[in-house]
Amino acid sequence: MHSRMSEPETTPATAPDYECWTLAKKVAFLMELRATRSVTKAARVVGMSRNSAYRLRARQRGSGFDAAWAAALTGVWPWWKSAQADAGA
Repeated sequence: MHSRMSEPETTPATAPDYECWTLAKKVAFLMELRATRSVTKAARVVGMSRNSAYRLRARQRGSGFDAAWAAALTGVWPWWKSAQADAGA
């Protein structure tokens, strides 16, 4: 009888949380952040954690996402968003 050695089981590596932040999730997060001014609530709405949101922002420091985050919390939304809304876009 031939015995077959079993291979060790491997657990698939989970993707880093920043890879789970799709463009759609980022946009929804920013819109919710703008509405609620709560990182916790906005992250929960898109199925992510507060800590994951802060890690994403830290990795994208100086980017458009970072600027939009700041704008969402301060209420100073980019002028072009208002222009798009006024134009019916």
